[in-house]
Amino acid sequence: MPGASKASSAYATFRREREKVEMLFTHLTSILKLDRLHLS
Repeated sequence: MPGASKASSAYATFRREREKVEMLFTHLTSILKLDRLHLS
C-alpha cells in the first residue's frame, strides 16, 4: 500500500509529540499544586 509508511511515521511523530505535551502538562500541574500549597 503506497503511502502507508509515510502515514505510520507521521503517526509515530504525533504520538511522540503527544507524550511530550502530556509530560509537560503533568509537570505544570504539579508545579501549580506546589504553588497552591505554598500560598495556603
